[in-house]
Amino acid sequence: MLLLLESLTGLFCTSDLSMWTVKTFFYINWGVFISSLAKELGFSSETALNYVKGAMNHHHSTAMLNIMERRNWCELLVPYAPDRMGKNLPLSVTDYLYEWLPGVRCNYLYLFEQTWRYTGSMLATTMSYHVQCWQPKKQQCIC
Repeated sequence: MLLLLESLTGLFCTSDLSMWTVKTFFYINWGVFISSLAKELGFSSETALNYVKGAMNHHHSTAMLNIMERRNWCELLVPYAPDRMGKNLPLSVTDYLYEWLPGVRCNYLYLFEQTWRYTGSMLATTMSYHVQCWQPKKQQCIC
């Protein structure tokens, strides 16, 4: 997915790329965890769920990504912390990524990849777009 997006970067502005990335992410992960998040957030009718699935409003979709990222990190750290504390091992990012993570199930790894790689990059792209838009324009001197 990222290679396709990198090849399209020249064709779209950053905001378009960000919107299409979020739409694709929601479509791919709808049955995995986006639909349950939408229902938890109160989107109950078929029309409301289709609105979320299609990522019709980029601001709402980005807000959902933020909620999803925080929720997923909480979920991802639930098995790690008790395991390491039970073994009297220190908690650290290095330990999590290189010692503990390689031994977990594929479902956990899928959620980790979606949160670590894709959600993080989508939110970073969205933030970079907003920074570009809100920077003051440089005044050009007319001599």
